[in-house]
Amino acid sequence: MVIEQESYPSNSYVEEIFFSIIDKIYRKKGKVSIDVGNKKLDFVLSRLDSVKGRTSTSGSLNSVSTQGNDVINMLSTMSFLLETEMLSDITIALSFNKNKNITLSIHTNNSKTNPTLISVDVYEKQYSGYLRTKAQGFKNTDIDFQKLRAQLLIIAHLEIIPLVPKAFPLKNYSTMKGLLNKKIINDLGNELSKM
Repeated sequence: MVIEQESYPSNSYVEEIFFSIIDKIYRKKGKVSIDVGNKKLDFVLSRLDSVKGRTSTSGSLNSVSTQGNDVINMLSTMSFLLETEMLSDITIALSFNKNKNITLSIHTNNSKTNPTLISVDVYEKQYSGYLRTKAQGFKNTDIDFQKLRAQLLIIAHLEIIPLVPKAFPLKNYSTMKGLLNKKIINDLGNELSKM
């Protein structure tokens, strides 16, 4: 089996999906159900760990990013990236079916001239789903993290990523983007006024 990078129609399409995911997490509406054939699948987006993007000024690219629990940095970075529309990476935690707490880092090549590609990394030590159970060959202290990483990468590439465009339709993107930007700016103002 070969896992290939997914090719998407445009970088702006990938950015719109990223911002739709951020919006669901930010507004605490992270449970998304989709029908695949005769099966219902659930995504539960629980946490946004980091965002990263680029700014374009005078032909040069600069990087901007934030991660962790610093609310003001996260809000100001997200607001800035909403305006520049150059979001390239997000790290999120989600649950998918029996898999709890999968942390994915999703990266796009942010290309304006070449096909838009994405790549995905996983954080196997943060995972707490059924793959770490005794039934799957793991005991409490006997975890083969290399095997777990391989399994999570296969789930991410073959199950999660192909379903993301269906789980996060972009028909109301422009309205959602405006509301998200307004909420982030209001929350940033509230956080700054507490200082």
